[in-house]
Amino acid sequence: MSGRENIKFVGKGLTDMPFLIPIMKHMGITEIYTDNTPVATTLGLIPISLSQLNKENIIVSCWGGLMKELELKGFNRKIFTVHGACNYCGCLANMQGTNYRWELVAGPMQRDFRVRSGKKSHEVIVTGFPKTDPLAKNPGIDHLLRKKIMGNDKKTVLWAPPGHEDYVNKYIGIMEKIAIDYDINVICKLHAGGRHLPLFKGKLQNKHIQIVWDDEYTTVPLMQISDILVSGHSSVPFEFTITDRPIISSALYSHDLINDHTSSVEVGLDKLESTIIGSLDNPGKYVNLAEREKLRNYTFSYLGTATEKTVEQIDKISKVT
Repeated sequence: MSGRENIKFVGKGLTDMPFLIPIMKHMGITEIYTDNTPVATTLGLIPISLSQLNKENIIVSCWGGLMKELELKGFNRKIFTVHGACNYCGCLANMQGTNYRWELVAGPMQRDFRVRSGKKSHEVIVTGFPKTDPLAKNPGIDHLLRKKIMGNDKKTVLWAPPGHEDYVNKYIGIMEKIAIDYDINVICKLHAGGRHLPLFKGKLQNKHIQIVWDDEYTTVPLMQISDILVSGHSSVPFEFTITDRPIISSALYSHDLINDHTSSVEVGLDKLESTIIGSLDNPGKYVNLAEREKLRNYTFSYLGTATEKTVEQIDKISKVT
């Protein structure tokens, strides 16, 4: 089997489709097999029912849960995956015990994790992380984009809370205070897969914080316009290491891996305000550049060219699978 006509992309929703779109665009593919037609249409894709998948197709997806579903239906040797940025994310956790033929990963960190988990090393291929190519190509703050999105060029904090309602409830007051007292932009990018979204949709409103819902697509443009990131148990801090800007880890649910692999500053709620303002005023004090570069290179390969590298590997695999 060979040729791109046999390659099919599969996505569940906004937790995974944005990872696939750069690859699809590069390959000139617009059809995606999904059970979520509204999301596919919102993202400019042509949705096709999952029931139309052929077991002879080569399937590209990035969500481990969906891969398990397909494997149970007999697709187990026809699947390879493109994952998120962090090696503890749900995609990788859901891959345990599965029999994927190939896995494409963001960098050495994921590769090492999968090999330690028992995957054959030649079946784990490092291709980089296509979603972050725009950030890698222009890692500085994009002031023109900031004016377009925010309507001003004020200093901007990107707050990317994990998918827990109690986390947002605990921190939103201090984030609002910072926005008001210091006249800065605060963007709250709610996690696309967060359990809190159905509870907050239509309820969480704040005139001082720009709330970005899951249907507003991807974090990359928001990272491009932000001076610092405040996050917790999420893959966003890993992606933000592509910049040399401060990362503040203020996690209700702490995870040592975030601090170990992102060179972030971990603080509690009592120190959050002073740390945010300090990092805006003197960012260099809050970033160890040598450590950041080392961690970035362990997490990501082919920075800025990951889309091309991934497509190259997809084409190669399509000829030998």
